[in-house]
Amino acid sequence: MVYNFVKKYIYGFLFDVADLICPPNCLACQKPLDRVHKKHLFCDLCCEKMIVSLWEYCPRCGAIGFLMPGGHSNKDGCFECWQQTFQFSGVTILGKYSELLRLVILRMKHDRDGIISSNMARLFMSVREQELRHGTPDLVVPIPMHFVRRFFRGVNNPIFFAKEIGTELKIPVCLNFLHRTRYTEPQFNLKPNHRFNNVRGAFAFVGRKELLAGKHVLLVDDIMTTGATCNEAARVLREAGAASVRIAVYGRTMKEEKP
Repeated sequence: MVYNFVKKYIYGFLFDVADLICPPNCLACQKPLDRVHKKHLFCDLCCEKMIVSLWEYCPRCGAIGFLMPGGHSNKDGCFECWQQTFQFSGVTILGKYSELLRLVILRMKHDRDGIISSNMARLFMSVREQELRHGTPDLVVPIPMHFVRRFFRGVNNPIFFAKEIGTELKIPVCLNFLHRTRYTEPQFNLKPNHRFNNVRGAFAFVGRKELLAGKHVLLVDDIMTTGATCNEAARVLREAGAASVRIAVYGRTMKEEKP
């Protein structure tokens, strides 16, 4: 405990010195950033543009603006999802996948060093940690990327996301529970009603079932559209023994938008 306190104090001191010598810039707008008391490299104005309030999106499917009569969504969902059946129990999002958040996520996809990815994960946890804790997850699993896409992109951003959540919530991060069994066409190229067929059978559980049995899983990805990818991955995890699966994503697109 003393060692961790000293290490944290030294790291904090070194960061303060580094900021004096070479002040950091916001990763979104590139303007000089005052990083005092911040865990991430995004300025307050950019955070305001990227983050939506908890009451602005449906807790069941993550849709923004599709509320039930009375102005609020509920456990039965919103006008977007209340008649749909999902393999996951709920969704936590950072914001709407448009404008600044979309730009940052697109940059993140080519961020081989993981700087943007790690800071996005820290931003997410700074505003959504309590909501994630409320779901009492036992472990966190990132959506896997097919090895061909991973080869060309060089990074799978949900891994950074999962590791940050695992560190903050002090729960295991299971990187090898899910495997992509085949290469799938990018979802944004398909019509919404074809996306579920596109990912059907695209995942397999390859972990140890005794480590998953009865556990509440937090499944993480960067973007969610119809929820087809997350739904298929959640189905595989539940069939392998998970008690429940919740979703956490940075951006939620709407029907008329493309990633």
